[in-house]
Amino acid sequence: MSETEHAIRLVLDQYKQRVYAKDVNGVLALYTQDVRIFDAWAHQQHDGKAALTAMITQWLTTLGDVVVTVEFDDVRTLVSGDLAVVHMFVQYRGDSATTHNAMKDRQTWAFRHGAQGWKIAHAHSSLPMDPATTQGIFG
Repeated sequence: MSETEHAIRLVLDQYKQRVYAKDVNGVLALYTQDVRIFDAWAHQQHDGKAALTAMITQWLTTLGDVVVTVEFDDVRTLVSGDLAVVHMFVQYRGDSATTHNAMKDRQTWAFRHGAQGWKIAHAHSSLPMDPATTQGIFG
């Protein structure tokens, strides 16, 4: 694993830890100011950190006693200079004493390296579709 790939894996680990801790500011610190998110959920798109802040805040502050764990699988990294692309499968599990939910989707994150290290500049999530129902498969 190259030094750059190691640095990006550290960002992935920070994401997992900060989501688990429901650390809104910590999660947001992983993104560039001009981040653009294409989301598989209802809003579909978030342009800039202000829009992302609203989404992350709404998500992490309304979980109650649910704890979210994140797992990355089949992580592949492509690097060229100060840009890197990571594509992977991501599983989110939400667990509490009474709730156990999980979903797995496909995600691609584009990273940009700057004075503050590697930051997420773009993220794209998607789900495979069931051709019979045209519904997303949350694997």
